[in-house]
Amino acid sequence: MASAIAANAAFPRTTARLGSAGSAWLFRLSLGAVLCTYLVIVAGVTVRVTGSGLGCPDWPTCHGRLLPPPETTAVIEFTHRASASLASAFILAVAAGAAFWTRERRVLIPALAIPVLLALQIVLGAFVVWLELPPLAVFIHLSFAMLILGGLVWIAANTAPGTWAGLRLGARRLVPLLTVTTSTVFLLVLTGAFTYASRASWACAGFPGCDVPEQALQALAGDGAGRLVTIHLLHRSVAYLTSLLVLGSVLYAWRQGGPICIAGAALLGAVAVQVTIGALAVSTGLPTFLRGAHVAGAAAVWGCAVLLLALAARPVTTAPAVQRVAS
Repeated sequence: MASAIAANAAFPRTTARLGSAGSAWLFRLSLGAVLCTYLVIVAGVTVRVTGSGLGCPDWPTCHGRLLPPPETTAVIEFTHRASASLASAFILAVAAGAAFWTRERRVLIPALAIPVLLALQIVLGAFVVWLELPPLAVFIHLSFAMLILGGLVWIAANTAPGTWAGLRLGARRLVPLLTVTTSTVFLLVLTGAFTYASRASWACAGFPGCDVPEQALQALAGDGAGRLVTIHLLHRSVAYLTSLLVLGSVLYAWRQGGPICIAGAALLGAVAVQVTIGALAVSTGLPTFLRGAHVAGAAAVWGCAVLLLALAARPVTTAPAVQRVAS
């Protein structure tokens, strides 16, 4: 009887240790998944701006081989696929860890939904290759990548150590504003992807105005220059609105101090860099490097926006959202 009582007394301490270990591992896995997914997006942008999308014309092999031939486009495309495989492994590990270590819906639901998005993303990636990069498929492909990145950032923020939680009750008052801001950031990403996919990136030169030279009008005439200019200006309009919302959100976040303030500063910095890259790109003829940097910057802005929202929405507690064993 005494031994049974002692075992029961020790059980909470044991489960607490297991829960803490699970929290640490799930945070590390989700953080690794965030970094790998961001690298996949950057690698995908490199594939796109260098015209390497068909460097490996078949899938999952490359020119019928497991390893790519010594050609630049094939190596670039194969690198994208390899980084995607690494990110996939991390994502599946996050899903397994969440299923084992937590019952918190704010972590478990996205952790189990992301592998579904990943499966769709893999199939879509194959279609992008097989159908030779149709614009709509490229647009959806990037959109899914951003959703996966955002979901992983959300999980990482909700499993981070307690010191990174939104410990001040006032932070939760930011959630409605941050929800609107984050949604607008995603809309900005979508309009940017559609602008590129529809070849409207070239429709306006200069910033903040839209200068359409005569030669550009002639080049775009076959695709409907007016429609392309409208698409381009729509993207810019959403960018202006997003900048205002981000500025307002960051001003409120700044008053909270701590992690909320740091995440807000990161978001504001990412937006400032992104606007600068976009302005330089359209003013200098859309050079390859700046086109790639613009998409990489969009992913950074999106990730920072989700991070700020997740920290503000996280319940006020010093315990991370991994409590399955203890519960």
